[in-house]
Amino acid sequence: MQKLSGLMAVTMPRQPISEDAQKEGARLLLGMLTEFPGAIALEAIERWPRSENGRFFPTLNELRDLCLSIRAERRRAQPLALPAQEPARRDTADERAEMRQLMLAFNLATLAHNGKQVDTSVLDETGMAEFVRVRGLYAADQGRLEGIAKAKGFRNVAELMANRRLTP
Repeated sequence: MQKLSGLMAVTMPRQPISEDAQKEGARLLLGMLTEFPGAIALEAIERWPRSENGRFFPTLNELRDLCLSIRAERRRAQPLALPAQEPARRDTADERAEMRQLMLAFNLATLAHNGKQVDTSVLDETGMAEFVRVRGLYAADQGRLEGIAKAKGFRNVAELMANRRLTP
């Protein structure tokens, strides 16, 4: 309100009006300024005397236009904030070695499941744990398939698969 009183002191009305009308105009102006952030409203009040019609007290529309102009300037000046992105992470040598062990363990477990002879001496502790885990998954799956084969009247999974009489 002090800034608005200061604006009234340095500008003059466009036509003579009563003091009550001036106060009512200032009240309406203050109400309009609440539509904008405080910093923008204050900047508009401070800029008005230096504007083209700055010697006269501003109308609601003139001050609103100045506020909109200031807001647009600020938005253009501020680059859009992009969401923070994590920097691209490169795998470390340890992570790559661990991944190689996991893949090798999976491949060896698959070969062993298919009846091939495998050498697990190439696996480290992580690889061996993965080998055991995958073998357990294959064994559980094999047990489930054998249960299905027996329930359908076959002697084993191979006979079931050969006859392909799987029905839902």
